[in-house]
Amino acid sequence: MTASISKKSILVLTDFSPSAYKALEYAQFIFKEVPTHFHLLHLYTPAIIQSRFMASSIASDALEDLALVAAKKGLSAQLSCAKSKGASVSHSFSAAHSFNLIVPATIEAVSEKKYDLLVMGSKGHSGLASVFMGSQTLKLIKAGVQIPILAVPEKVVFERPTSFAFATDFSRFFAAAELAPLIGLAKDFKASIQIVQVKDDSKLPSAAQQFNIRMLHNYLAELSFEEHRILGIHNIARSLGTFIEENGIHLMAFLNYHHSFIEGLSKEAIAKKLLRISSSPLVVLPELSMTHNSYGKQRKDFKSPKKESQLPNTIRHS
Repeated sequence: MTASISKKSILVLTDFSPSAYKALEYAQFIFKEVPTHFHLLHLYTPAIIQSRFMASSIASDALEDLALVAAKKGLSAQLSCAKSKGASVSHSFSAAHSFNLIVPATIEAVSEKKYDLLVMGSKGHSGLASVFMGSQTLKLIKAGVQIPILAVPEKVVFERPTSFAFATDFSRFFAAAELAPLIGLAKDFKASIQIVQVKDDSKLPSAAQQFNIRMLHNYLAELSFEEHRILGIHNIARSLGTFIEENGIHLMAFLNYHHSFIEGLSKEAIAKKLLRISSSPLVVLPELSMTHNSYGKQRKDFKSPKKESQLPNTIRHS
């Protein structure tokens, strides 16, 4: 990376947990050569404080006062840690706290200021209640917040992300603006992209899917990329976990559109393979408005392949 890369503005959600500290530290690490402003946001509610630490008889205003004191103290401590632990001279910091819930607070924050990325720790609960992503991350994904989310697991390995994976079933047209954050990150880190096509059977892609494949190739034309296939939609978490492990993937990306396979992925029963997925950070791209006529206008000169052999499991481009 070079100093010519434009300055980043990153929103960091924190609850002062080890996972939150690790998420900010990781973001500082991967953007260490990029001029970046990190804005820390801590959210608190008396209900949370009360259920975990306080007796039910304490008045709500007293709880709010205690939560406010804890918020200020926690932000001050994390800012001091961030500035003293691996902070680049090109990094700057600010912080705020809000008496609010995560979804409305995040929507408000990204509507008031343009951020390039939202960074947060992601750690599933223990035992049978475990899920693919931490519950707070999942809330933001379900809400469809209009900002790319970088969810960082507590056990993330600190290494330069030079190999990305983008998982999709190609059932939907990609708007250029939706993929811009992923392409921008890949250019920043000079990373290759592994396209992982998720399929529920061995049938040839439909005409619409073929067009979407072609368009994705066009979007990634300036990057090095390969195309892979994973069969079996019901075992997709296990398959993606294996793919990440075997291919040395540093970041796994999804487009968060309604009825995408990620909805099923986040609700799957837990298996060890899911934990392997969570060892690599996730980039969740928001669904944006798009021109539905684009497909009809651009598919005219696109010829469908006639044989399965014309669609290999792995296609390399560079």
